[in-house]
Amino acid sequence: RLLLLSDSRMKGGVGNQNDLVGRYFADHAFRTLGEILVTNTGGPTWYQEETFLLDYQGPGKPRDAIGYATTPKYRRENQLLGFSVIAHVFKRSWDEYRSAAGISELSSSAGGEAERKSAAGVTRSIPLYLVGEKAPNPDSRVVLQDEKDALGLRKVAVDLRLLELDTRTIVQSSKQLGIAIGRTGRGRVRLNEYSVNPWSEGLGGHQTGTTRMADDPKRGVTDRDGRVHGIANLYVTGGSLYPTSGWQHPTLTIYALALRLADHLSARAKGA
Repeated sequence: RLLLLSDSRMKGGVGNQNDLVGRYFADHAFRTLGEILVTNTGGPTWYQEETFLLDYQGPGKPRDAIGYATTPKYRRENQLLGFSVIAHVFKRSWDEYRSAAGISELSSSAGGEAERKSAAGVTRSIPLYLVGEKAPNPDSRVVLQDEKDALGLRKVAVDLRLLELDTRTIVQSSKQLGIAIGRTGRGRVRLNEYSVNPWSEGLGGHQTGTTRMADDPKRGVTDRDGRVHGIANLYVTGGSLYPTSGWQHPTLTIYALALRLADHLSARAKGA
């Protein structure tokens, strides 16, 4: 927004000589994808196949969440984006999902979720939350509005444009997740019905891409050091540098970019 607003210094905004500031906006698709209906406590606690890496509990003590992600091989062969799912298990072991005492406590932790029962006994329902990658798209962007804020500055609007690849990734990967979990013998996946827009529940807070880095000024706003092309002493850091959003949480990489930029500026100040 600051770059776009600075159009009194440069036409179209600072660093926007190639109309790239604000473009390639991306955010992870965050939504409730469905649930696992646990039917069997036996089987492996860690499982990997060619399509999915399933980390049921991870090393050490039970965690708040367990993760599932498509493998690079599966994504490559099917030409799909990254896809991962978080299952919130509230620090309980897998075997406790089917114990009456454990379920009572878990249901309370989950905000009073309905318990599910089967002829074989109590079956725990574990919610699944999607974290889906979005393909880079120059038409997905942040733009200035005519409406102004209390300081008299133009507000911004997000124009999120999806591609066929975005939705195909989530639909196909969701079905494959159900198959992969079914193969473990632990349970079955029930997928929610949702529209063709997996981002319909809103943005997820992992916003990236609007000052993407690239060596070529025609492909990005900043260079590999985060310096705005064409301006010697203006740097940007943060998730906006990402050329692609990926499927993993971006915060640690943002920290790394900030530390990397600090080292670069320190070396530059010392004349290195």
